[in-house]
Amino acid sequence: MVYAKVPSLSLSTPEGKHTVCLAKKEAISKDYTI
Repeated sequence: MVYAKVPSLSLSTPEGKHTVCLAKKEAISKDYTI
């Protein structure tokens, strides 16, 4: 999955949070459970 490739350090940046948000939205749209 996309968010699994995001380094943990990037979560402290707006770009990192945005990437995770997009990944979760994509997963939800595919009926995956986060």
